[in-house]
Amino acid sequence: MTWTLANLAGQGRPSWTPRLAVLVAGGPTCAALALGGFTIATAGSVKSVGCRATDLSTALASAGSGATLRLAAGCTYKLASGQTARVSLTILGNGSTLEPAAASPAMTMLTVDAGAVVSISNVTMTGGSAPASGGGAAIVNKGTLTITSGTFTADRAPSGGGGAIASSGTLVVGNSHFSGDQAGPDGGSIDSTGPLTINDSAFTGSTATGSGGAIYADYSPVTVSHSVFVGDSAVSGGAIEAVGSGPLTVTASDFIRNRATGTTGTGGAIETDGAFSTAIQSSDFSANRAGSAGGAIDALEGTLTLTSTEFRRNSAARDGGALALFGGSAGDTVTITGGGYAGDSATGARARGGAIYAESATAASTLAVTGATFESDRATHGEGGAIWTAGLTASVGGTRLAGNAAADGGAFYNSGSGSKLTVSGGDLVSNKASHRGGAIYNTGAAALSRVTISDNTPDNCAPAGSVAGC
Repeated sequence: MTWTLANLAGQGRPSWTPRLAVLVAGGPTCAALALGGFTIATAGSVKSVGCRATDLSTALASAGSGATLRLAAGCTYKLASGQTARVSLTILGNGSTLEPAAASPAMTMLTVDAGAVVSISNVTMTGGSAPASGGGAAIVNKGTLTITSGTFTADRAPSGGGGAIASSGTLVVGNSHFSGDQAGPDGGSIDSTGPLTINDSAFTGSTATGSGGAIYADYSPVTVSHSVFVGDSAVSGGAIEAVGSGPLTVTASDFIRNRATGTTGTGGAIETDGAFSTAIQSSDFSANRAGSAGGAIDALEGTLTLTSTEFRRNSAARDGGALALFGGSAGDTVTITGGGYAGDSATGARARGGAIYAESATAASTLAVTGATFESDRATHGEGGAIWTAGLTASVGGTRLAGNAAADGGAFYNSGSGSKLTVSGGDLVSNKASHRGGAIYNTGAAALSRVTISDNTPDNCAPAGSVAGC
């Protein structure tokens, strides 16, 4: 199974194709199945399952622990009722599809019981509708579940979490595609309260009426790598919302045109809420939008580390075209190393931070930026074309800020007596304020050291004398 998302062209990764390598030893038995980098051990005989829903039900009910079930190639199993995996087993989908039969009641198509260790590969689950007040139209996982080369489309949980999958156990997803899933409150595709790992997968056009258009993780450690999120939406966390204890780790993944909807929408791509660690590296965020704050990421507290990550053309109607950062304790830190911010914008009247909005109740919270670039970011009708800070300690080193614009503070706006801003090395050039502070507008404590500052309009720093070294 291979697909290419053509709309990634020009976004830094010209196309994205899931890796899928399948090796199946012939004969009635096999020692292992290699799927997209996963190795699924199989024990004993492989049982072939006929192409009827009753065949699948019988096979699951009679399977012993360690069994392997091979579904009929290309078969569509029309389920009149939900199925249950009660023991540890492997299901080889063989390109089959599971879907509700016509006029069947709302159901979860497959439940994995607690204690069961189940592997599922090469299967499509589509068109499911979860029971009232429940989530997981395709799968409810209470055990340990690995899904490889799965496709989940148009699965819905109208009044529960997780349109496709609701997992309270351990869930690993690889080389899979989720599209058009929907959830009533949270987790358009996946709602997780247990460990969650996503590799080489795509989430496109999934929606939640609450939080986490694709994924909602509640006190769930989450790892995402080499995956793509396109066009997902929710009120908060257009693609991913992580709350509670985390941590959240994202590596080499793309977030494109995701949305946090409505006038209160926060975190167009990702929202985090909790005093936990979030680490994002070598990833791209492009054209994500928020109705309020954090066009790409809204982080309410905890530790956020961004490494070699690009932000382009993200926007928020109020604050933080790319990032909105709120801290309230001494442990809240944001560290940005490398990466670039280009064309991000805070669009509303009095909006703040075209690229970054950072606010804290204590100067013990920190924002540290090293070796990044900020170019053509905008808060046209507000403050801080690139970066707006208040109440915390911010340091920016070896960073280029060029061509950014705002009403006040074309590059920086440092607000309030408790705010501390230090800029060392790097460039502040050709930034523009329509009112004051072409490079920096400062009402806190600010200092420049070894900075090239030139061609900013109408001036470099305002009020005059407020920035040491300017």
